[in-house]
Amino acid sequence: MPLDIVNITDHRITFYESQEDWLADRHGCGATDAYKILGTCPASWGGPWTVWAKHHYPGWEPSEGTEVMRAGLTWERYALLWYDEHRIEDGMHLDVQTCRIEAEVPGLPLRPSPDALIWDDDKVVGGVEVKCPRFGWDDYAKDGEVIDQWQTAEQVNMPSERGWLGRWRGEYPCPLQYVVQVYLTMWALRHTGHPVEYWDLVVVFGPHDTRVIRFMWDSNVASRIHRLVKAAWQDIVVCGNEPPPDESRQAWDYLLSRPRRKKPVSLDRTAEPDLSADVMAYVRGHLQDSAWQKEKKALRVSILDEASRRGTEALEVEVLDKVYRVKVTATGRFYPKLITQKEG
Repeated sequence: MPLDIVNITDHRITFYESQEDWLADRHGCGATDAYKILGTCPASWGGPWTVWAKHHYPGWEPSEGTEVMRAGLTWERYALLWYDEHRIEDGMHLDVQTCRIEAEVPGLPLRPSPDALIWDDDKVVGGVEVKCPRFGWDDYAKDGEVIDQWQTAEQVNMPSERGWLGRWRGEYPCPLQYVVQVYLTMWALRHTGHPVEYWDLVVVFGPHDTRVIRFMWDSNVASRIHRLVKAAWQDIVVCGNEPPPDESRQAWDYLLSRPRRKKPVSLDRTAEPDLSADVMAYVRGHLQDSAWQKEKKALRVSILDEASRRGTEALEVEVLDKVYRVKVTATGRFYPKLITQKEG
């Protein structure tokens, strides 16, 4: 059955007739800009430099959608149909119109674009974000997981390298960029007056594995994410301070276009110890990697042969509180993973 269009006019939300209209109105800080400017997404997606270039680099161009992204948009509609049929409560309405939340506040023109809104009469009480990842089963919580408390009293001051926003690395229910996206969208809607209570992250690996992870409203974590994004936005976009290039293709092109000296520049290890260490580490790593690539081929054959013989898709070894696991898919992909088990 087709999805119904909710006929509601709300000036706090901009609705668009088409995807093209939505793209043409792409300004302000969307959820994608937010997690890029915080550097929480995969490096190839871009980072703070990408957000800076979008506003200050004349050579910046919007990235084109990949085949994977286009496939995700196709599956997204089917996921929303399934969600509307199986997860929407009586009296609620799922609104799938292309839109942006207009939560412009001093210092941050926040305009996230949710995949779907859940209306109760004239108020938005929830929402849906659909993801169709190709891999990463272990990076997402199980179906039905409810995140009702993110930051705990015992973990408020944990070091950032071990955790973020009050959770240990092993307890994240999904990749960090989606945590930023979900809570920032809820914060935007609440700022505009909608009593949002929850947001469902629908993760579709296929019909055999579709998970709904529910994030309950948490004012502490949402406010903290908002403050972090606002500070970064002021520094990078408003003040125009250029961060180091990230690992996006456009940043790479930007680096290549800069004029460079033809002859090597000799570094003084005493005056420039950090840069000297980077150069030395890269050369050593390249030498090690060359040797590793040769060893890797032999190891892959051995592991694949044993996995096939034992009738399993993964082999693992537990040492102390760590599990070393290699998973082999039917298409020949190898996924190594180091799992740190929780104490107690």
